[in-house]
Amino acid sequence: MALKIITLPAAEPITLEEAKQHLRVTGSDDDIILLGMIKQAREFCEDFQNKKYITQTLELILDSFPGDNCISFKNSSPVQSVESIKYYDINGKEFIFDSSNYIVDRDSFVN
Repeated sequence: MALKIITLPAAEPITLEEAKQHLRVTGSDDDIILLGMIKQAREFCEDFQNKKYITQTLELILDSFPGDNCISFKNSSPVQSVESIKYYDINGKEFIFDSSNYIVDRDSFVN
């Protein structure tokens, strides 16, 4: 199982200015470092809580369909929507699962 980020969040939970104000930092010498720290802090917290704080586009790759036919999006909840479910046959031909054949259960979040 592999979870890949396709589209990064459009913004971070806090701005550079908010971080600088909280840390009492003036000037711009450390801006690049602080921006990296903001991103790393968000990613750490998302991994720790098994959820995403800001809308992102993710791709989940599985070797096969799960035996219980339930696909869990660990470290990516809450799921807002599913763009598509694709699978490949033994010859490598791609098929798209019709959206009428699956449901997205947004109410049964399992951590």
